[in-house]
Amino acid sequence: NKRTKRNYYISFLKCFFQIFSILASLKSFRKTELIFSHAIIFSSVYGVILKKLFKKPLVCYIHGGDIILHYNKKKMLSRLIRYALKNSDFIIANSSDIREKILAITHEKEKLSVISPGIDLRVMKPLTNKEEIKKELSIPLDKFIITAAGNSIKLKGFDVLIESISQLNDNIKSNIKVFLITEGEEENSYKSSIKSLHIENIIEIRKKTTQLQLNKYLNCSDVVVSPSRQEALGLVGIEAMASGTLVIGAKTGGIKEVIKDKQNGFLFDVENIKELTELIYKAYYKEYDIESFRQQAIESSKNHSIEISAKKMIRVFEKALKQ
Repeated sequence: NKRTKRNYYISFLKCFFQIFSILASLKSFRKTELIFSHAIIFSSVYGVILKKLFKKPLVCYIHGGDIILHYNKKKMLSRLIRYALKNSDFIIANSSDIREKILAITHEKEKLSVISPGIDLRVMKPLTNKEEIKKELSIPLDKFIITAAGNSIKLKGFDVLIESISQLNDNIKSNIKVFLITEGEEENSYKSSIKSLHIENIIEIRKKTTQLQLNKYLNCSDVVVSPSRQEALGLVGIEAMASGTLVIGAKTGGIKEVIKDKQNGFLFDVENIKELTELIYKAYYKEYDIESFRQQAIESSKNHSIEISAKKMIRVFEKALKQ
């Protein structure tokens, strides 16, 4: 379809400009001691080429999207993924779920680590002046606030949340406000669903924003929902936990690693609208010890601080340079 073709053209243009920038920097590249690539299909394949040209070690960081979207689905891209992974000296996965997917391809445990990309706990943190912030962001002071944030793509499952909200009873509907912080290819589809379900006064779509602003939204929320169909890690959920907000997440990928069900948040089966609706009911009626969840969520988020992640990455770089 037109959208798919457009995305391929955009990827091709990105690829072209990346190649151009690499060629322009080849002269100074000899001084580089280590190649650190992010994602597989384009940057890691370039990394392998540069590794072979300049005899430098290659560390590949896998965010997961390439494997989730393309491996075993597109023959040529699957070959590129295998080639990049096989020729990387060390591989870093952003979650245990992605680690297992990589092992199914490479079977090389010794060169594989799991390191979270990390969140900045100086930015993503609990705030105290929530009434002020709500006024600043035009968030109702008298409503139960639900937020979801991420790209407008089918995998994020925002349509599942929209359908779930439509199934709440009228009493709850009149007392909640839902913010979707999103942009992308599915945005118009979401707007259409919201309109057809007659919940335009409940769900509001707002544009993606800065980390500072996102932290304000997360702090002003009673619940943050991560309804993804597939998710390599789920940073928004971790950021919400760092703010001390209850997170309800789909039982998939890295989300189920981060959320310990009924301890620091709640999990529901992927695309299970009924189960998600029931969890929203429980959150609305406060059928849990909110302070206990809040404290455990904040503690869990500390495992994903950028400081911890940076130290782990440095150890991998040191190993790569010694080999």
